[in-house]
Amino acid sequence: MNLRRIKHTLFFLFTLLVFWSCTGKGKVAIVSQQHSSREKYAVERLFAQLTKSGYQVEVVSSADSTTDSKIILQQITKDTTAVKGSPAALSEEGYALEGKGRDIQLTATGTSGILYGCLYLVDQLKEKGKLPENINLTDQPEMVMRGTCIGMQKTNILPGRHVYEYPYTPENFPWFYDKDLWIKYLDMMVENRYNSLYLWSGHPFASLVKLKDYPYAVEVDDATFEKNKEMFAFLTKEADKRGIWVIQMFYNIILSKPFEFEDTGQKPRNYAADCRLHAKKYRCFHRKLSECRFASGAGRSDEYH
Repeated sequence: MNLRRIKHTLFFLFTLLVFWSCTGKGKVAIVSQQHSSREKYAVERLFAQLTKSGYQVEVVSSADSTTDSKIILQQITKDTTAVKGSPAALSEEGYALEGKGRDIQLTATGTSGILYGCLYLVDQLKEKGKLPENINLTDQPEMVMRGTCIGMQKTNILPGRHVYEYPYTPENFPWFYDKDLWIKYLDMMVENRYNSLYLWSGHPFASLVKLKDYPYAVEVDDATFEKNKEMFAFLTKEADKRGIWVIQMFYNIILSKPFEFEDTGQKPRNYAADCRLHAKKYRCFHRKLSECRFASGAGRSDEYH
């Protein structure tokens, strides 16, 4: 009886092995140094789709470390004298894909090009279920800036405030603090090859920046301010992985509500007399905001990262 069970088990395992060998698409190695979070994200997306499509996948740092079929990710230096259409002449978002026997070479001059090249392969896997054969493709976006705009504003004026005055708080913008929602939105953006996200506000400074000389200029409580710092750090980090630049837009300089009073908060200010003083303070305010640079990948302040 035990012998019969063993035979049945062996036969079942053999059948599974034959079935897998007939339906599996073989082994593929992704060759990547993964020097940046953007390239690491690209590899993760490609790895996941290859696995879903039936490939056995591994990630290696050197092409010499495997004899399997390979997808080789290579970043090269841009050459302004290179022949138009060659990989070295591409923008940092451009890429070249070339089939070399069983391998695919992906060449780009920037990490966004590596990302977009990987996403092209992901799209091919989703559409056709397998990697392209004998591919020879060069591509890059035609428009330099491609983005979406999200209004950090409302369609009504808040009680006790004027137009454009909408502090960043969970009460005013609960969706802004939903990290899962942001991940879905950023994934949608990169799948459509957007590279910039504009947060549009009439007056964001008083919710995002603290100045030692003007502590009363902040319009949110300490807990909300810290939450805003956390959200901007999270948002710019996740956006940067996807090659997306986060840009905090604003209309002009507006006096914060706390500036309506003296530092003590008791005596109303004389706007005519204090006009130059306010301008000076807000020049400092703008300088601080510029230092923070609410944009992924470019001079970000340690205060937010």
